Amino acid sequence: MLSLEGRRKYRNFNGPTPHAVAIRARPVRPKPTDYLILESRKQEEAREAALDITKQDGFALLRTNWENVTDKKIQQNLIDRRVKEQLTELSSELQQRREKYLTL
Repeated sequence: MLSLEGRRKYRNFNGPTPHAVAIRARPVRPKPTDYLILESRKQEEAREAALDITKQDGFALLRTNWENVTDKKIQQNLIDRRVKEQLTELSSELQQRREKYLTL
């Protein structure tokens, strides 16, 4: 079991004389010392970029929604105007017929 776990490495080792002990230097880390700071900055920048995109998408959605509502109102007003014109035209024709029949 012990052979599978491996041997622990200590930083100190015995020297050539009985009480001589030396300390090995710490192993060089593959990542720089300010790695965590840089990673947190990258994550913060990515978060800010995502928030900006979300904000722009929200504005685009709002603008699109406004345009759709406005287009529908314009179409409805156009239809209402045409119906009103036709009704007034029909009522004027009806009035003319009434006057014609009253004169007979």
